[in-house]
Amino acid sequence: MDEILERPYTSPTETSSDGPALAVLGDRLYIAWVGRGNDHLNMMPSVDLGNGVLGSNSDEKVVLNYGESAEVESLGGPGLTATPDGHLLLAWTDNGGGVLGPNSARSMYGAYFDQGLNRAGFLSSLDTSDDGPAVVYWANGNGLNTAWKGHGNNHLNVMHDMDTFSKSTSNETSPYRPALCTADWPNFTIYIAWTGEGDGELNLMHCDNTHPFAGQQADPTVFDSATKLTLNNEQSPSAPACAALGKGLYLCWQGEDQHINVMGMDLGSPDRSKRVSGQTTKHHPAIAAYRGLLFVAWTGEDDSLNVAQMAPLYSPLIP
Repeated sequence: MDEILERPYTSPTETSSDGPALAVLGDRLYIAWVGRGNDHLNMMPSVDLGNGVLGSNSDEKVVLNYGESAEVESLGGPGLTATPDGHLLLAWTDNGGGVLGPNSARSMYGAYFDQGLNRAGFLSSLDTSDDGPAVVYWANGNGLNTAWKGHGNNHLNVMHDMDTFSKSTSNETSPYRPALCTADWPNFTIYIAWTGEGDGELNLMHCDNTHPFAGQQADPTVFDSATKLTLNNEQSPSAPACAALGKGLYLCWQGEDQHINVMGMDLGSPDRSKRVSGQTTKHHPAIAAYRGLLFVAWTGEDDSLNVAQMAPLYSPLIP
Protein backbone atom coordinates (compact mmCIF):
# COMPACT_ATOMS: atom_id res chain seq x y z
CA MET A 1 0.00 0.00 0.00
CA ASP A 2 1.24 3.48 -0.83
CA GLU A 3 2.45 5.68 2.03
CA ILE A 4 -0.29 8.12 3.03
CA LEU A 5 2.02 10.70 4.64
CA GLU A 6 3.79 12.36 1.73
CA ARG A 7 6.75 14.72 1.49
CA PRO A 8 7.86 14.18 5.09
CA TYR A 9 10.24 16.56 6.80
CA THR A 10 12.33 15.67 9.85
CA SER A 11 13.78 18.50 11.89
CA PRO A 12 17.58 18.18 12.11
CA THR A 13 17.70 19.98 15.45
CA GLU A 14 14.39 19.84 17.34
CA THR A 15 13.41 16.93 19.58
CA SER A 16 10.59 16.22 22.00
CA SER A 17 9.62 13.82 24.75
CA ASP A 18 5.89 14.04 23.94
CA GLY A 19 3.49 14.68 21.07
CA PRO A 20 3.39 18.06 19.24
CA ALA A 21 0.51 20.44 18.46
CA LEU A 22 -0.37 22.21 15.19
CA ALA A 23 -2.31 25.37 14.28
CA VAL A 24 -2.70 27.54 11.19
CA LEU A 25 -2.40 31.33 11.29
CA GLY A 26 -2.25 33.40 8.13
CA ASP A 27 -0.36 31.44 5.50
CA ARG A 28 1.83 29.50 7.91
CA LEU A 29 1.51 26.30 9.85
CA TYR A 30 2.83 26.48 13.41
CA ILE A 31 4.12 23.60 15.49
CA ALA A 32 4.49 23.61 19.28
CA TRP A 33 6.18 21.01 21.44
CA VAL A 34 7.78 20.28 24.78
CA GLY A 35 11.55 19.83 24.66
CA ARG A 36 13.24 16.51 25.22
CA GLY A 37 14.80 16.30 28.65
CA ASN A 38 13.87 19.82 29.80
CA ASP A 39 10.04 20.14 29.60
CA HIS A 40 10.44 23.60 27.99
CA LEU A 41 7.71 24.84 25.63
CA ASN A 42 8.73 25.72 22.08
CA MET A 43 6.96 27.00 18.99
CA MET A 44 8.01 27.82 15.41
CA PRO A 45 6.39 28.48 12.01
CA SER A 46 6.61 26.46 8.82
CA VAL A 47 8.90 27.24 5.89
CA ASP A 48 8.36 26.24 2.25
CA LEU A 49 11.42 24.22 1.22
CA GLY A 50 10.41 23.62 -2.39
CA ASN A 51 9.06 20.56 -4.19
CA GLY A 52 6.02 20.67 -1.94
CA VAL A 53 7.99 20.02 1.24
CA LEU A 54 6.94 21.99 4.29
CA GLY A 55 9.72 22.31 6.83
CA SER A 56 10.62 24.60 9.70
CA ASN A 57 13.33 27.06 10.64
CA SER A 58 14.73 26.80 14.15
CA ASP A 59 16.04 30.36 13.83
CA GLU A 60 12.40 31.50 14.20
CA LYS A 61 11.76 29.32 17.25
CA VAL A 62 10.54 30.87 20.47
CA VAL A 63 10.95 29.28 23.89
CA LEU A 64 8.21 30.31 26.28
CA ASN A 65 9.35 31.79 29.57
CA TYR A 66 8.03 33.81 32.46
CA GLY A 67 9.30 37.33 31.85
CA GLU A 68 12.91 37.26 30.72
CA SER A 69 13.97 33.99 32.35
CA ALA A 70 12.74 30.83 34.08
CA GLU A 71 11.48 28.80 31.13
CA VAL A 72 8.04 27.26 31.50
CA GLU A 73 7.99 23.56 32.31
CA SER A 74 5.08 21.69 30.75
CA LEU A 75 3.41 18.50 31.91
CA GLY A 76 2.78 16.65 28.66
CA GLY A 77 2.67 18.31 25.28
CA PRO A 78 1.03 21.72 24.74
CA GLY A 79 -2.20 22.74 23.04
CA LEU A 80 -2.22 25.28 20.20
CA THR A 81 -4.91 27.20 18.33
CA ALA A 82 -5.34 30.38 16.27
CA THR A 83 -7.86 33.17 16.79
CA PRO A 84 -9.67 35.27 14.13
CA ASP A 85 -7.92 38.44 15.32
CA GLY A 86 -4.54 37.10 14.23
CA HIS A 87 -3.12 35.49 17.36
CA LEU A 88 -1.91 32.09 18.47
CA LEU A 89 -2.75 30.66 21.86
CA LEU A 90 -0.21 28.26 23.32
CA ALA A 91 -1.70 26.35 26.28
CA TRP A 92 -0.06 24.05 28.78
CA THR A 93 -0.31 22.37 32.18
CA ASP A 94 2.45 23.69 34.39
CA ASN A 95 4.80 21.04 35.74
CA GLY A 96 6.41 23.37 38.25
CA GLY A 97 3.35 23.61 40.45
CA GLY A 98 0.08 25.46 40.27
CA VAL A 99 -1.06 28.94 41.18
CA LEU A 100 -0.15 28.18 44.79
CA GLY A 101 3.50 27.49 44.00
CA PRO A 102 5.82 24.47 43.69
CA ASN A 103 4.40 21.04 44.45
CA SER A 104 0.84 22.33 44.41
CA ALA A 105 -1.85 21.29 41.93
CA ARG A 106 -0.96 21.46 38.25
CA SER A 107 -2.74 24.51 36.86
CA MET A 108 -3.35 25.29 33.20
CA TYR A 109 -2.11 28.42 31.47
CA GLY A 110 -2.17 30.04 28.06
CA ALA A 111 0.00 32.64 26.33
CA TYR A 112 -1.09 34.64 23.28
CA PHE A 113 1.36 35.46 20.48
CA ASP A 114 1.03 37.63 17.39
CA GLN A 115 2.18 36.44 13.95
CA GLY A 116 5.68 37.66 14.71
CA LEU A 117 5.65 35.38 17.78
CA ASN A 118 5.72 38.31 20.17
CA ARG A 119 3.91 37.79 23.48
CA ALA A 120 0.50 39.45 23.43
CA GLY A 121 -1.41 38.24 26.48
CA PHE A 122 -1.78 35.61 29.17
CA LEU A 123 -4.49 33.32 30.55
CA SER A 124 -4.60 31.15 33.65
CA SER A 125 -7.09 28.77 35.16
CA LEU A 126 -7.90 27.53 38.64
CA ASP A 127 -8.50 24.10 37.13
CA THR A 128 -5.82 21.44 37.15
CA SER A 129 -4.88 18.39 35.10
CA ASP A 130 -2.53 15.42 34.95
CA ASP A 131 -1.83 15.99 31.23
CA GLY A 132 -1.69 18.83 28.73
CA PRO A 133 -4.89 20.64 27.64
CA ALA A 134 -6.60 20.83 24.27
CA VAL A 135 -7.63 24.24 22.92
CA VAL A 136 -9.63 25.34 19.89
CA TYR A 137 -11.22 28.62 18.82
CA TRP A 138 -14.86 28.01 17.81
CA ALA A 139 -15.30 30.94 15.43
CA ASN A 140 -18.97 30.16 14.75
CA GLY A 141 -19.63 29.31 18.37
CA ASN A 142 -18.64 30.75 21.73
CA GLY A 143 -14.96 31.44 20.95
CA LEU A 144 -12.06 29.85 22.79
CA ASN A 145 -12.63 26.44 24.38
CA THR A 146 -10.26 24.47 26.62
CA ALA A 147 -10.65 20.74 27.34
CA TRP A 148 -8.72 18.52 29.74
CA LYS A 149 -8.76 15.42 31.91
CA GLY A 150 -9.01 16.05 35.62
CA HIS A 151 -6.24 16.14 38.19
CA GLY A 152 -6.56 13.01 40.31
CA ASN A 153 -9.47 11.76 38.20
CA ASN A 154 -9.99 10.92 34.54
CA HIS A 155 -13.20 12.83 33.82
CA LEU A 156 -13.26 14.98 30.69
CA ASN A 157 -13.94 18.69 31.14
CA VAL A 158 -14.47 21.69 28.89
CA MET A 159 -14.66 25.42 29.64
CA HIS A 160 -14.96 28.70 27.79
CA ASP A 161 -11.61 30.50 27.62
CA MET A 162 -9.96 29.26 30.83
CA ASP A 163 -12.88 30.31 33.00
CA THR A 164 -13.46 27.73 35.73
CA PHE A 165 -16.98 29.01 36.30
CA SER A 166 -18.01 28.02 32.76
CA LYS A 167 -16.78 24.43 33.21
CA SER A 168 -18.82 21.43 32.10
CA THR A 169 -17.72 18.01 33.38
CA SER A 170 -18.61 14.85 31.49
CA ASN A 171 -19.21 11.35 32.81
CA GLU A 172 -16.83 10.15 30.08
CA THR A 173 -13.29 9.36 31.19
CA SER A 174 -9.87 8.95 29.64
CA PRO A 175 -6.37 8.25 30.98
CA TYR A 176 -5.06 10.77 28.42
CA ARG A 177 -5.75 14.32 27.29
CA PRO A 178 -8.69 14.85 24.89
CA ALA A 179 -8.61 16.61 21.51
CA LEU A 180 -10.83 19.42 20.19
CA CYS A 181 -11.74 20.60 16.69
CA THR A 182 -14.56 22.48 14.97
CA ALA A 183 -16.50 22.13 11.71
CA ASP A 184 -18.76 24.60 9.89
CA TRP A 185 -20.70 21.97 7.89
CA PRO A 186 -23.34 20.65 8.00
CA ASN A 187 -23.79 22.47 11.33
CA PHE A 188 -21.67 24.80 13.41
CA THR A 189 -20.13 22.10 15.57
CA ILE A 190 -17.36 21.52 18.10
CA TYR A 191 -16.02 17.98 18.57
CA ILE A 192 -14.16 16.31 21.41
CA ALA A 193 -12.20 13.11 20.78
CA TRP A 194 -10.65 10.84 23.38
CA THR A 195 -9.27 7.41 24.15
CA GLY A 196 -11.58 5.51 26.45
CA GLU A 197 -10.53 4.43 29.89
CA GLY A 198 -10.18 0.67 30.26
CA ASP A 199 -10.83 -0.33 26.64
CA GLY A 200 -8.51 2.11 24.83
CA GLU A 201 -11.16 2.66 22.13
CA LEU A 202 -11.50 5.95 20.29
CA ASN A 203 -14.58 8.09 20.87
CA LEU A 204 -16.19 11.31 19.68
CA MET A 205 -18.87 13.62 21.06
CA HIS A 206 -20.14 16.88 19.62
CA CYS A 207 -21.98 20.05 20.50
CA ASP A 208 -23.80 22.29 17.97
CA ASN A 209 -24.22 26.05 18.19
CA THR A 210 -27.86 26.67 17.32
CA HIS A 211 -27.47 30.46 17.56
CA PRO A 212 -24.67 31.31 15.09
CA PHE A 213 -25.97 34.61 13.79
CA ALA A 214 -24.79 38.10 14.70
CA GLY A 215 -26.46 39.44 17.82
CA GLN A 216 -27.38 35.99 19.13
CA GLN A 217 -25.90 34.52 22.28
CA ALA A 218 -23.88 31.45 21.32
CA ASP A 219 -24.74 28.18 23.02
CA PRO A 220 -22.43 27.04 25.84
CA THR A 221 -20.20 24.06 25.15
CA VAL A 222 -21.70 20.97 26.76
CA PHE A 223 -20.77 17.53 25.45
CA ASP A 224 -23.68 15.14 25.93
CA SER A 225 -22.92 11.41 26.01
CA ALA A 226 -26.05 10.93 23.88
CA THR A 227 -23.93 12.20 20.96
CA LYS A 228 -21.12 9.74 21.66
CA LEU A 229 -19.70 7.72 18.78
CA THR A 230 -17.31 4.87 19.60
CA LEU A 231 -15.03 3.60 16.86
CA ASN A 232 -15.18 -0.07 17.74
CA ASN A 233 -11.92 -1.98 17.42
CA GLU A 234 -9.94 1.25 16.87
CA GLN A 235 -7.65 1.54 19.87
CA SER A 236 -4.72 3.68 20.93
CA PRO A 237 -2.20 3.76 23.80
CA SER A 238 -2.27 7.60 23.75
CA ALA A 239 -4.54 10.53 22.94
CA PRO A 240 -6.04 11.09 19.47
CA ALA A 241 -6.01 14.28 17.41
CA CYS A 242 -8.84 15.63 15.23
CA ALA A 243 -9.40 18.16 12.46
CA ALA A 244 -12.14 19.06 9.98
CA LEU A 245 -11.63 19.93 6.32
CA GLY A 246 -14.57 20.55 3.99
CA LYS A 247 -16.92 17.56 4.13
CA GLY A 248 -14.51 15.46 6.17
CA LEU A 249 -13.86 15.01 9.88
CA TYR A 250 -10.51 13.33 10.57
CA LEU A 251 -9.15 11.44 13.54
CA CYS A 252 -5.43 10.74 13.80
CA TRP A 253 -3.88 8.44 16.38
CA GLN A 254 -1.00 6.23 17.41
CA GLY A 255 -1.96 2.63 16.80
CA GLU A 256 -1.18 -0.11 19.26
CA ASP A 257 1.66 -1.11 16.92
CA GLN A 258 2.99 2.52 17.03
CA HIS A 259 1.94 3.22 13.41
CA ILE A 260 0.10 6.48 12.68
CA ASN A 261 -3.55 5.96 11.70
CA VAL A 262 -5.92 8.44 10.05
CA MET A 263 -9.66 7.89 9.72
CA GLY A 264 -11.85 10.17 7.66
CA MET A 265 -15.58 10.46 8.27
CA ASP A 266 -17.86 11.99 5.66
CA LEU A 267 -19.92 14.57 7.52
CA GLY A 268 -22.69 14.22 4.93
CA SER A 269 -23.05 10.43 5.10
CA PRO A 270 -22.16 7.39 7.26
CA ASP A 271 -19.10 6.70 5.10
CA ARG A 272 -15.74 6.21 6.84
CA SER A 273 -12.30 5.42 5.49
CA LYS A 274 -9.13 4.53 7.38
CA ARG A 275 -5.50 4.74 6.27
CA VAL A 276 -2.40 3.45 8.08
CA SER A 277 1.02 5.04 7.64
CA GLY A 278 4.38 3.34 7.74
CA GLN A 279 5.52 6.15 10.05
CA THR A 280 5.62 5.34 13.75
CA THR A 281 5.54 7.28 17.00
CA LYS A 282 5.60 6.66 20.75
CA HIS A 283 3.26 9.59 21.47
CA HIS A 284 0.04 11.25 20.32
CA PRO A 285 0.28 12.87 16.86
CA ALA A 286 -1.23 16.17 15.70
CA ILE A 287 -3.33 16.93 12.60
CA ALA A 288 -4.41 20.20 10.97
CA ALA A 289 -6.05 21.36 7.74
CA TYR A 290 -3.77 23.66 5.74
CA ARG A 291 -3.84 24.79 2.09
CA GLY A 292 -6.60 22.31 1.27
CA LEU A 293 -4.57 19.36 2.58
CA LEU A 294 -4.13 17.57 5.88
CA PHE A 295 -0.84 17.94 7.71
CA VAL A 296 0.25 15.49 10.37
CA ALA A 297 3.02 16.12 12.90
CA TRP A 298 4.57 13.53 15.16
CA THR A 299 7.55 12.79 17.36
CA GLY A 300 9.62 10.04 15.79
CA GLU A 301 10.93 7.06 17.67
CA ASP A 302 14.29 8.88 17.74
CA ASP A 303 12.47 11.87 19.38
CA SER A 304 12.86 14.09 16.27
CA LEU A 305 9.94 16.29 15.17
CA ASN A 306 8.34 15.38 11.84
CA VAL A 307 5.70 16.91 9.56
CA ALA A 308 4.13 15.43 6.43
CA GLN A 309 1.08 16.04 4.28
CA MET A 310 -1.85 13.85 3.31
CA ALA A 311 -4.47 14.21 0.61
CA PRO A 312 -8.00 14.58 2.09
CA LEU A 313 -10.24 11.52 1.81
CA TYR A 314 -13.36 13.64 1.22
CA SER A 315 -14.02 16.90 -0.57
CA PRO A 316 -12.01 19.72 1.02
CA LEU A 317 -14.74 22.16 -0.01
CA ILE A 318 -17.89 22.86 1.99
CA PRO A 319 -20.92 22.24 -0.27
